[in-house]
Amino acid sequence: MNAVKITDLRQNLPHWIARARAGERIGVSVHGKVVAELVPAPDRQAEAKRFFAKLRREMKKKKIELGDIISPIEYDWTYDLNNINPDDLDFNKLRPRKR
Repeated sequence: MNAVKITDLRQNLPHWIARARAGERIGVSVHGKVVAELVPAPDRQAEAKRFFAKLRREMKKKKIELGDIISPIEYDWTYDLNNINPDDLDFNKLRPRKR
């Protein structure tokens, strides 16, 4: 991780933001101590795709079919994706859909 002095960060902010966007973690130092970090923002859409792909694989392995997922528009999926791990789901409580 590269460290940058806060004064240099303020003077060259676009440069440091571009480096963080490219995937680099950058420490921000004040009086020689790193007090903050610039990190790339997570790609929420890619995280959601990985989460649901893993969930589908686990459900297929257990032969569980639930159908489509329907959610109100105002529902915040990013909140749940940060707090739910497909490994923690109890697939034994889910029952296959009758055809």
